[in-house]
Parts: sequence; C-alpha cells; structure tokens
Amino acid sequence: MPALKGFNFQGGISIIPEFIALLIALVMYTAAFIAEIVRSGIQSVSHGQTEAAAALGLRQKRVLNLVVIPQAMRVIIPPLTSQYLNLTKNSSLATAIGYPDL
Repeated sequence: MPALKGFNFQGGISIIPEFIALLIALVMYTAAFIAEIVRSGIQSVSHGQTEAAAALGLRQKRVLNLVVIPQAMRVIIPPLTSQYLNLTKNSSLATAIGYPDL
C-alpha cells in the first residue's frame, strides 16, 4: 500500500524507463497527427467567414467560438476518430511487440 513518507511515496508502483520511453514515443507520434488534423480542420473554414463575423463586430474569441470551431468540427471529427482508433491499436501493438524488445 503506498504511503506518504516525508516528501516521497513509499511502496507504490515503479515505472521502468523502457515503459516511459515507449509512452513518450507513442504520445509524440500521435500528437503530431492530431495537431495536423486540427490545423487542417481550422484552415478548411473559409477566410470570408471570419471576415464576415469580424464585420459584424465580433471579437476574435467569439469568432472562433461561434463561427470557426463549429464549422471546423465537421471536418475534424472523422479523421480524429480514426486517429484515436489508431492510438488504441498502436498502444496495444507497442506493449505487445515493442516493449519486450526495449
């Protein structure tokens, strides 16, 4: 049972460096794909939409919340769903195949 002794937990789980390396690699790999999906989704919204919202007097934050993000979400959701499924697949493959090799 983990117990707090001073400034350190004693008796808890220990995470080995190989698992941390595997986790960091998986996070960095997936984060790059997700960032690209979000970037392309936001860029898919026409610049005229943001200009029209600004012409109506909306501030930049309101333009994003009311105009850009709702339109971008319909472009973002399908590939983002696929990427999360790939993350599930890749994490199981990484622990089954890559983890013992480290």
